[in-house]
Amino acid sequence: MSATSRSKGWTLALSVSDTPDLDALGMFENDDKRVLSAVLTPLVYHGARIAYGGRIEPPTETNFTQEISTQLGAAYRASGEALKSRPFIHYLRANDLQREGKDKVWAHALRLGAFSEIKLLSDETTVATLLPSGTMADVYVGSSRTATVQKADELGAVPQIVPLFMTPPTGDPLAGMRRSMAKETDARIMMGGRAGVSKHPDGSYWGDGKSGIAAEAVATLEANKPLIVIGGIGGASRDVAGALGLIGDEDLVPRPQPADPTEQAMLANYWASIDKVRPFAADYQARLTAANLLKEARRLAVSDSYTEIAELVMTMLTRLIPSA
Repeated sequence: MSATSRSKGWTLALSVSDTPDLDALGMFENDDKRVLSAVLTPLVYHGARIAYGGRIEPPTETNFTQEISTQLGAAYRASGEALKSRPFIHYLRANDLQREGKDKVWAHALRLGAFSEIKLLSDETTVATLLPSGTMADVYVGSSRTATVQKADELGAVPQIVPLFMTPPTGDPLAGMRRSMAKETDARIMMGGRAGVSKHPDGSYWGDGKSGIAAEAVATLEANKPLIVIGGIGGASRDVAGALGLIGDEDLVPRPQPADPTEQAMLANYWASIDKVRPFAADYQARLTAANLLKEARRLAVSDSYTEIAELVMTMLTRLIPSA
C-alpha cells in the first residue's frame, strides 16, 4: 500500500513554533513557513488530520499552524459535517478559555471555520468539541451533537462548557493537553521551537526558558508513539535530535552562555528540558533501526531541502504507523 493511500487514516500531532536559528543556518526569513507548508500539503491533500494545541492569540510573531491550515483547508476544500471528518484539530485548554473569554473563543471558531474541529479540554479530557461552519457551530459531547449555537453567549451557556469558563483548572493543563494529544494521535511531527532565551518585540522575556517542544517529545515517547523530528530549520527540534543521538555536537547550533543572570537561568531551564529527552534515545534509535529508518531520521535532523524533508516525513510515517 502506498504512503499516499495510507495517509488518509492518519491523525498527526504537530509541534511547531518560532526558531531563533534561521540566520545561523543560512536560511531566509519565512523559510520555516515554507518547510511547514511543504510537509503539510501532501498530508492534508491525501486525507491526514493535523492536530495542534496552543493559544488563540499566541505571543509570537506568527501562528504558523493556524495560518497554513487555513490556506490548505481552502485550497483542498477539506471540510466535513461529522466528527473526525475535518483536516485540522485545535486543542484548547480550560485556562485558554478563561483567559480569552467566550467572545474571543467564538470569534476564533468562526475564523477557523469548516476546516477545523476545536476540542475543549479539562486536563486531558475532551469535554466538548466544536464544529464551526459559517455563522454557527455544532457542539458535540462525546459522539452526540448536543447543541447548535450561533453566538458567543449561546456557546458559553452550553451546560457542559459552562465550568470550563468558570472553574479554575486543576493540575497542569498544558501537560494534560500533551497527554491527550499523544493518546489520540498516531504520531507527532515537530519542527523549530524557541531555544533558551526568548523575548517579546518590546524586549521583555517570554516564559522561563523551558522548552514546550522538548516536553511534547517526551509525552510522545512516553506514549510509545512515533516521533518525527525536523531539525533543518534549527530551534529546539534540532536540539531534541541531538538528545536522541540523531546528530552530533558538530551539527548543533551553538548556544553561548549569556552574561545576564535572568538569561542564564532561562538557558539552564532550556537545557534541563532537553535533557529529559535523553533517556529515550536508545529505545528511539532501536525502533528506527528495526524499521530501517535510522539513516532517514538522521538526514531529517539536518536537511534544509523542502522537497527532501517532505519525502522523508512521508517515508518515516509510512513505515512507523501500523497499517489499519
